[in-house]
Amino acid sequence: MRTKPLLTFLLALPVLTLLGAAQPHSGRGLQGYGPRVLEVLMVDKGGGQWRFEPAQIAVQHGDVVRFVQADVVPHNVQFKETPDGTDLGSALMGPFLLQKGDVYDVTIDDRFAPGVHQFVCTPHEAMGMVGRLDVQPGT
Repeated sequence: MRTKPLLTFLLALPVLTLLGAAQPHSGRGLQGYGPRVLEVLMVDKGGGQWRFEPAQIAVQHGDVVRFVQADVVPHNVQFKETPDGTDLGSALMGPFLLQKGDVYDVTIDDRFAPGVHQFVCTPHEAMGMVGRLDVQPGT
């Protein structure tokens, strides 16, 4: 009865294909659907200098900004200056990312008014770890 494993595989193939398409990635989702995921690395530049790379990023509503811990020193994201009409609530300050590879996703939704949103790593702001999101008007 070798046809049963083959039949099971053939029936499961569409489900496996859909699961593979749902993995996070940069750019638009499958055939233009799904959020655009934009990565911002949290890096050690040496000499006590930490940075967000890129430090400036243009986003639109529906995008996901994925902050990636690429260092061994804990980092976080705190929005310091935002345009009028912004109400970030719990997204005002994210968690500390403690281990290399940790991520913090921020969905750019209606909490983010169009305009410039300045953010920092709280403990490393004085050492140059600052960035900005330019939220574009429209969808």
